[in-house]
Order: sequence, then structure tokens, then C-alpha cells
Amino acid sequence: MKSASKYMICYDCETGSIPSAEKPAFDTIALIELAFVVIDMEKLEVCEELSMIFPRDYKEGLIYSSEAEAIHGITETIQKEKAIPLKDIFKKCQALFKKYKNPRQMCTLCGHNIVGFDNAFLENFFKFMGDDLKKYVKFSIDTMQMAHMSYPELENYQLHTVCEKEGIDLVNAHRAGDDTYANALLMINFVKKLRGEGTTAEQDGMTVKNPFREKFAL
Repeated sequence: MKSASKYMICYDCETGSIPSAEKPAFDTIALIELAFVVIDMEKLEVCEELSMIFPRDYKEGLIYSSEAEAIHGITETIQKEKAIPLKDIFKKCQALFKKYKNPRQMCTLCGHNIVGFDNAFLENFFKFMGDDLKKYVKFSIDTMQMAHMSYPELENYQLHTVCEKEGIDLVNAHRAGDDTYANALLMINFVKKLRGEGTTAEQDGMTVKNPFREKFAL
């Protein structure tokens, strides 16, 4: 059977610092890099990747901290060499959301700590461009929250820690494209567990593999 949630769009932002009420995301704290990785939820595999670097100083008064730059490594020189115009980034985002819109459910976003961090940058970016992210996106699924439920024993829930727990290699951490691809693999692992793939359950004294999956398989 075909799913009403055919696609999930993982994404990640690299930014100039950490936003606050006084220094809002995108409007004051710069959005530097934005990456998307689309998951085909029927095949449970990556079907498209997109990464974009924002222009330096796309508006006045933006904050670019040296501490953030030391983490993601995107210098002013890199931005000036590889950035694309803001309107082109916006059009690419719109095209991606329209392409991977789910029937009746619009787009589903996922990412690591997107509810507490990244979503504000994406929402304010769309608002700055005269649009509303809610016209395209209905659900946001946070793998950090899922990791808290899955692994209460972990000492921290950073992406690299959770990926290591799941046996996923995170290469070139803190670049949006690489983080997002690893995050997509993490989400696929979580979905497989939710669907009961590779698990067993006890039923009437017998071991039953993948309970209910034949009836409800996608």
C-alpha cells in the first residue's frame, strides 16, 4: 500500500551564533548554510540532496561570531565565493517543498534539535521573503527528542553521539550537508524500529518476528 507520508525532508542550518529573544534567528543571527536531504519513506532511502550557502550580510546588522565559525568552518571568503543569491535559495526551497509535498499532509520536516533551533531560522527566512513556511510544512519531527526516548542512558544527545550509538559514521561534522545526510540515516533507523523491522515480540509463548508488519507494510 502507498503511504500518505511518502517523503520526509531532513534539514540542518549552520548559523552565525545562537539566537535569543533579543537576537532573533535569521533577522539578527545570520543563517549561513542550509541543507536538505529527502527520504523516500516507502523505500527508506535517500532520494535527493540539496545544500546552499547564503550571501554574506544579506541584511544589515547580522551577527557572525568567531566561535560559530570555528565550529562550522565557513569563513567570509567561502561565503563570498560559494554563496548564491537569497532569492535563488528561496526558490529552491519552494521547489523542493512543492516536489515532496505529501498527500493531505503537506511536507514533513525532520532534523536534530530543529524544534528548539533550526525551525526559527527557516520560518524567519520565509517571512523575510514574504511567505509563510506553514503553507508548505505541517509536521516537524525532532530526532533529538526521539533519541531521548530511545536512549535515556546517554550522557549527551548531540548528533555525533546518537549517530555513534546507531553505528552511523558522521564525517565532517558541523557542515550542514554532512550533518543532514547522517541525520537522514538516523531517522531511517528510527523509522525501521517503529515499524518493527528486525525486531521480535513474544506472543502466546512463541517468538513472533515483525508483528503486524505484513498487514500494514507500506
